Formats: sequence, structure tokens, C-alpha cells
Amino acid sequence: MTADAYFTSIIYILMGLIFIALVLGFLYMVYGKEETPEEEEE
Repeated sequence: MTADAYFTSIIYILMGLIFIALVLGFLYMVYGKEETPEEEEE
């Protein structure tokens, strides 16, 4: 495995993780606020 292929695979893995993190963050911002309106009970 050459260095070029090694760094290319690392870049693809990082891109996948960042994409998943952005999707999860977007879903949390959209659905996280609507499902829990009763948090102010303290």
C-alpha cells in the first residue's frame, strides 16, 4: 500500500464521518426541539 493510497483512504474516511456528523446534527436540530417541549419542569 503506497502512501498516496493510504492518505486517500484516510481522507475518504474523514469525509464520511463528517457527512454523518452533519446529518445527525441536522436531524437533532430539526427533531430534537419539537419532541421535548416539557423540559421546563424544574
